[in-house]
Amino acid sequence: MRTQSPDYIVIGAGFTGLLYSTLAVLEGRSVFLYEKQNRSGGLVGSIQTPFGLVETAANGILNSYQLEELASALGLNILTTEKNQKKIYLEKRIS
Repeated sequence: MRTQSPDYIVIGAGFTGLLYSTLAVLEGRSVFLYEKQNRSGGLVGSIQTPFGLVETAANGILNSYQLEELASALGLNILTTEKNQKKIYLEKRIS
């Protein structure tokens, strides 16, 4: 039995790998997505600490027309930040 090769092979089911795979499938391409870990998401995750929940990577994304088009194509609703969660802390490094 001969199997057909996929149009794309994507290594890593982190944010970028999942996004690229999704966009390729939406264009009608076939994708083989390989992830060595037992979960997808890459660095994205949450860890419970004595001080509360800590995010291990980005936990939000800025809205854009591209995001709205993708969400619409996938049948997803975009969730907005609640008013009591709008504080964001950025580290600024000066070299």
